Amino acid sequence: MEPEIVIGNAGAGDAAAIAAVHAESWRATYRGILGDTYLDGPIEAERERLWRARFTETPPPLVVVARDGAAVVAFACAFPDKDPCWGALIDNLHVLPSHKRRRLATRLMETLARRIAAVSPAAPLYLWAYEVNRAARATYESLGGRWVERAPRTGADGTSAPAIRYTWPSPKAIAAARPANRKEI
Repeated sequence: MEPEIVIGNAGAGDAAAIAAVHAESWRATYRGILGDTYLDGPIEAERERLWRARFTETPPPLVVVARDGAAVVAFACAFPDKDPCWGALIDNLHVLPSHKRRRLATRLMETLARRIAAVSPAAPLYLWAYEVNRAARATYESLGGRWVERAPRTGADGTSAPAIRYTWPSPKAIAAARPANRKEI
């Protein structure tokens, strides 16, 4: 019997594992969006520096992880009250390619929404998804995300690509999305 994948809070001790998931997800999903030189370079070390720094911020972001046994296989991150108009920024949601199609994206989004609601119950939420990342966009739309804007976004390597801003009126809107319409990344 396979162990259950458990969703829980992340901490500074998870920075290296989160960075590894982040790098592998980008390498598998962002070819053609981010440059090959960047994706094939020391991306994992660069992401680990980012995640170690994020866990020292005051206040730190809200970060949740999915664990398959002891291994981190997915994560999501949000910055509550990031923008006075748009609300909480969901900045990252990444699932290892080997663990996609297991409802992890949905479970992480729901868990993150509950954590955001605990600190900002009425705040809206938003995120950016690259326009060509159709699987991620389908997941966000199935969770009630509303496409409100298309704009170029600059990636970590300095490249620019069209992205879509999705919004939710409150954290509760994610939980209220109809499960029958959900698609998964």
